[in-house]
Parts: sequence; C-alpha cells; structure tokens
Amino acid sequence: MSFFDFFSDGGGASPIIPSPIRRKIVPGHVIDIILDEDHIDYETIADIGKIKYRDLENGLPFSPKVEAGLTTYAFPMDRSITRFPIPGEQVMIFEAFGDQLKPNGSALAKIAYYTFTVPTTHNITSNSSPFLLSNVDTIEYNRRVNKTTASKRFEKKWKDKKSFKEGDDIKIYPQLRPYEGDFILQGRFGNSIRFGSTSEKEKKGEVKPWKSVGASGDPILTFRINRESVTERDSMYTKEDWEKDDVSMYFCSSQNIEITLQTPPRLKTWENIYNVKTGITPSVSKLDEGLYSKVIDTTVDPHKELEDPKDPS
Repeated sequence: MSFFDFFSDGGGASPIIPSPIRRKIVPGHVIDIILDEDHIDYETIADIGKIKYRDLENGLPFSPKVEAGLTTYAFPMDRSITRFPIPGEQVMIFEAFGDQLKPNGSALAKIAYYTFTVPTTHNITSNSSPFLLSNVDTIEYNRRVNKTTASKRFEKKWKDKKSFKEGDDIKIYPQLRPYEGDFILQGRFGNSIRFGSTSEKEKKGEVKPWKSVGASGDPILTFRINRESVTERDSMYTKEDWEKDDVSMYFCSSQNIEITLQTPPRLKTWENIYNVKTGITPSVSKLDEGLYSKVIDTTVDPHKELEDPKDPS
C-alpha cells in the first residue's frame, strides 16, 4: 500500500493529507453517537448527544488510528439549539472548558465540543460519507474490511435506515429555495420555518407561494411540513405549497395567500345566535344535526356533559 492510500476514499481516489500544523478547530468524522442509555459508551446522562469522532485535521500520516481504537469524544456545543449528526457525517470540533462528568464524580477540564453538521453532499437529510481520512485498512485492527462492507458500516449504526434511504438510494427531503434576505430553519425530514419578506423586484417568471401586495421588506413567517422525498439531486429544492404540503401555516403582514375553501351551502353555525352565560357551565344549542357544545369546562371530557353527544361532522 502506498503512502497516499492511507488517506484515499478506499477506492484510490484523491488523497487527503493531514495538515502538519496542529489545529484547534477541526472537521471531525462522526464514528458513532450516543442517543440513549443503551449505548455501549453511555456512562452519565450528560453523554446523551456525545459523539465519537475521527480528527480529520490532526491525524498521524504514517500511523492513522483504526476506528476501533479511537477514544476521541465531543459533546454538543449548544444544547439549546442542536442538530444531532448521524454516523458518517462531518461536524466541526472546538475545544472549551467543561465538566468531565463521570460516574464517580466530575472535574473541570478542556474538552471537545461539536457543532455545524457539514453538508458534505449538500443534502440536508443525510451527509454520511464512509471514507474520510480512512480506508479499508483503518477500520479494524489487523484486518482489511471488504470495501462493500466498509462503505455501509455507518448505515448499520442508524437506528432507522428507512428514514435516510429508499432502497439503495439516499433520500432527499427537499429544502426550501431561498429568497433574498431569508433566514431559514430547515429540518432533515421536510420540516422548515422561513423568516422571509416580500420584494417588488422578483426574478422574471418567479412565482412565490404568496402574493406580494405590500411594500418591499414586509415580513412573512411560514411553517411547513411535507413528507414527500426524492432521490434526484436536481430536485433538492422546493418552496411552500399549501395545496401539496401536509401542514402549513402562514403569518402575513401584507401578503395574500390565495386559497379556495370548500364549505357547505349553508353554514348553520354561523346563522345561529347563542346566549352564552358566564362561567364554565356548558351552554348547548340544538341544531338539525345534533348537539353542539359551545362553552365547556376543559378540565373534563366534554362528551360527558352532553346527554346525546354526536359527531358534528
């Protein structure tokens, strides 16, 4: 095996050479992550979210450690806003002081923290890469792992493989296409929040999910969930569509969401006047379809308050 084979992708592709200078902020290859108390490396409750990683910047060029012998761990940098990686992804590793919580006590020391899942494949759902500063000889001690087995070793650590793959293809839950000035929070599985605005100057032919009727910069906030996934990279981006999304909410300032509501010819509940008394005693109005509870005590089951409860639909 040549010198460069140590740092190839396992198939002889372009080599990755560690830097000769010791770096303090480095990319790390996630080997495993602790998500519950059943994990073999779990010791204390603080271990939830902790990862085992390979340092991709400060590796030893002539004697890279095998994955089975790695003892480098990192904790989430910000537990209030955390994107938990999956095995095989890249994260950025930092050092800071923190408690090294152990079953027999704790001690303040400089420890590693991780943040920023690196979009190696530019897919927000999964960016797992089997060979980063590793190859078939750097996985287990004194044993070359079959390349096919090595390329799928991280998938075996995923708790639910179907969340990330469709057959042999990686799933892509399309991420929102950005508009100028947007701030977007994007989950892995087709869930997103957009903090956006209107613009008088839009790209020719561009049709936004909302009709811009106000001034440029008028704010809009959208929530969206869509469980449909694709496998083609060209379909990696999408935009909100209230007709196709499973769930959507729009908080508008001056925009219009042009929708058509389907309703019965006579909205009977709108044609009735209810003399609602104060207090928590249910006030019931009898309509053609049955009994409708208008004011109820929410601490009890409202159906028990009606002598003949029926489904108003």
